[in-house]
Amino acid sequence: MPLDPISTVHPVTGAIRPVTPSLLAETYLCPRPAPFEDSAAILEAKTAPWANSLEVAPESTVAAASKALRELIHAAPALDPTSVEVGRLPEGRARFHLTALCDIWRDLGNLPEDLAPLAHALAGGAGHALDPLPLLRSGSRIGATSADLALADMLERHHGGTWQEDAFPGLRPAGSGTLRAFQAGDTSEGTTLSITSLRDPLDELRFAAARAQRLLDEAAVESADEIGLLLPDDPAWLIDAEAVFAAVGLRLGGLPGAPARNRAAEAVHLILAVLNKPAPGMAAVALEALGVGTRDSALRSQLNRHPITGGDLGQTLRAIANHLPADIAAALRGLPCGAEAAPVDWHGLIAITRPAPTSEAPVTASRGAIAVFTEGRNPWCEVRRLLALGFAGDHYPSVTGSGPFWLEHEIDLIERTCGIALPGRRASLELASARLDRQLAAVSDAIEITVPIRDRAGDRLAPAAALDMLAHRVGLTAETLIQPLSDDAAYWPCDSHLAAPSPGRSAPETRILDLGRDLTGLRLKNGAPCPQSPSRLEKLLVSPLAWLLSELGIEDRSWGPDELGAMVRGSLMHKVLEALFPPGPPPDPATVGAAVPAAIDAAIEAETDLRFLAASAWAVERRHVTSDLTRIATRWAEMLREADATIHTTEEYLTGEAFGMGLNGKADTVLKLPNGRLLVIDYKSGTSKKRVKRMQGGWDVQAQLYGDMIAGTELAEGGTAISVGYLNLTDMVAVTRGTLVGEPFGPVDTDTHAEANAKLSTTVAELREGRVVLNTTKDAAEFDKLGIDAYALDNPLVAAFLWEDEE
Repeated sequence: MPLDPISTVHPVTGAIRPVTPSLLAETYLCPRPAPFEDSAAILEAKTAPWANSLEVAPESTVAAASKALRELIHAAPALDPTSVEVGRLPEGRARFHLTALCDIWRDLGNLPEDLAPLAHALAGGAGHALDPLPLLRSGSRIGATSADLALADMLERHHGGTWQEDAFPGLRPAGSGTLRAFQAGDTSEGTTLSITSLRDPLDELRFAAARAQRLLDEAAVESADEIGLLLPDDPAWLIDAEAVFAAVGLRLGGLPGAPARNRAAEAVHLILAVLNKPAPGMAAVALEALGVGTRDSALRSQLNRHPITGGDLGQTLRAIANHLPADIAAALRGLPCGAEAAPVDWHGLIAITRPAPTSEAPVTASRGAIAVFTEGRNPWCEVRRLLALGFAGDHYPSVTGSGPFWLEHEIDLIERTCGIALPGRRASLELASARLDRQLAAVSDAIEITVPIRDRAGDRLAPAAALDMLAHRVGLTAETLIQPLSDDAAYWPCDSHLAAPSPGRSAPETRILDLGRDLTGLRLKNGAPCPQSPSRLEKLLVSPLAWLLSELGIEDRSWGPDELGAMVRGSLMHKVLEALFPPGPPPDPATVGAAVPAAIDAAIEAETDLRFLAASAWAVERRHVTSDLTRIATRWAEMLREADATIHTTEEYLTGEAFGMGLNGKADTVLKLPNGRLLVIDYKSGTSKKRVKRMQGGWDVQAQLYGDMIAGTELAEGGTAISVGYLNLTDMVAVTRGTLVGEPFGPVDTDTHAEANAKLSTTVAELREGRVVLNTTKDAAEFDKLGIDAYALDNPLVAAFLWEDEE
């Protein structure tokens, strides 16, 4: 889009309107254009340069090629593929790609829907227009495509033009004296420009709110709407700005509205993603968020299907449509599913149903409110004072590159040889610079810029590139212009505003929270306290508060993209080892490795949380896991053979009691040794170093609890001696306790759980009396010394209540 949209001035009212495709179509009576269906053509272009990419990433490849094709059509010298003189390009990648795009355009034989009205108007002439659309000549054409320029030229030929210099705010410098010279790009010795560095974006917003208050208090402006607030294009800035300014009683006007959404199109796209197994983990959740009730059992049953042929897909979509609102149902029934017996073209269907980007709702002005401008939009009014924030990092200018399709030097080559200006980094920089000039030119009195030293995460930021350009205009350097906010409040250009203290303290006055009731039976099932698990008691050992929050269900349930993290990897490894090492004699070390790939496939198919790993995008990760599990399974089989051990049971559900509370859990595997002793093994990722330290210090929890539960079952066969331990999968070292026979189960000769038992006994007694002892800031380091990974302290709520240790 050009800096200023191609606009028309109504000959009677003087109203200025951008000439949109719909306005042009209505004025020239353009018939409804045929859909521009380019996705199928891109997929079918077997000799195109992106053909190999389609096999690896079909959706993103189709999206990139479709975007490049539409940009080419808008940039072509005429609305015809023959106007692109590909032959002028030398042999090479640029020519190969441009030729492929032109071939698709030629085969399609039509134009994108937004250009069809322009082609119709060009063919018909001025006499076909119902109303005059005189061109507004004063707008800037920076960033305009060939199609934009053709539209402007046609409007002037058909309807004439008019000049309206104040049509766009900031079209001419609004200041006076040195400010006008600065706005116009002239060198000046002095100016009313100030640049202040502050710690981070939140500090900037607070500073800007205080400055706005001072300007109003001192009558530097007559009303708030004479103050402009320029913010980076980042939703976080807009959200924080609204909160910070509201806290001091100032309103903001011109905030961009939420983007319009085509919920029916989103639902269709997500339904196809769910049906194409393995389904992305977030697809069902996104459907639920759209109001598509996947909790309906009949609908859920249909969504669990995986249609193979076009006929199966059509039948499934019709069944799903019966449970959905009319607009979504109609879109589903209208989908082209392919031939009855042909395989479903999942990639093509998902690509063509992907919802197009939607524009934000129109900016809403507000009388008596500070005018908000954003970096990527032109100013919508003129102001006397501008507070410009966030001049650091990738902002000012925020430049977009050419994307995945073109290289920057190819864009330059195509423009030089063919006269076609495709979007690229250079054009983006020119447009961003022109827009910043327009924003600064909309100010009549003074411009105050702030620069954050760090971002919201605390990482250091470099000053924005635009500051060098602004400094050059006044004959200085950016380093000279940027002044840090003084530590002395007497030199601040505004008063500090502190929030009124809230009644009472937000933090407890002691390390001990006294909640006045027994806390050991809060989690109930059928009216009875739920049993604990060994892992829950380990969390209790580290942090009573983290355990209590877990008992109350106050845990982080945020959603994120699928990832092969520690939890997923551990779950997969447990499933595979369970399948490869069933009860009985251990498998042959020479052959067990060959069974790993099939066991991984079975585990992924059986577990919903693992199914995303079946997708082609996770092939590399699957190979790495297969390699690791092959090594682990082979070595584990060797260790079992060396110890002459048999596998007594796996994933055995156990119950018992510990510290006066119910206990349950599943032991990963129980081995029977030649001397008749049972050995409980818990699989753990990581190395054995910390586990040895922990057991030698008496701080072990889980394995001993499993051993205690087994001692009271038939598995123990009336008093069979029981040993416990861990198999550390990274270094394949078994760390155990108890008298064992043979290698490689070398025991730790000490009471491995005495300290942990004593600590848990004390903690449970405190919980029964309603007391929770908070963790301190030193606990993580202290637990590390004991060989304990204090993951429970990573909980943000627990971290917020860490008690500061006194030095």
